[in-house]
Amino acid sequence: MKITRVETLVVNLPMVIEGATPKLRDRAVTSIDVLLVRVDTDAGVSGWGESFG
Repeated sequence: MKITRVETLVVNLPMVIEGATPKLRDRAVTSIDVLLVRVDTDAGVSGWGESFG
């Protein structure tokens, strides 16, 4: 089985915040970036992975 394709997608998701807005390094955090990765193989197997931060 060999990898035939790798596709990445960056998605910016807005956060629903109740109460005080969280801050990171004195900046308001109102959304989060998520990286989605799809890997396809020559055997027809596909898989997804994610990372965020």
